[in-house]
Amino acid sequence: MTHTGPSEEETPDGLLGWCLVANVARETSHGESGLDVDHGTKHFRAGTLL
Repeated sequence: MTHTGPSEEETPDGLLGWCLVANVARETSHGESGLDVDHGTKHFRAGTLL
């Protein structure tokens, strides 16, 4: 398996990190035939911008 990330020589000085951006769906359906409808997630209200 080969490493595809930047090497130490290619990494710029200073901070380097990741940023996750999401929008929590207002309604999600699941279960048999999609009859179960949930609003938001366990930790976030529906429509929350992360």
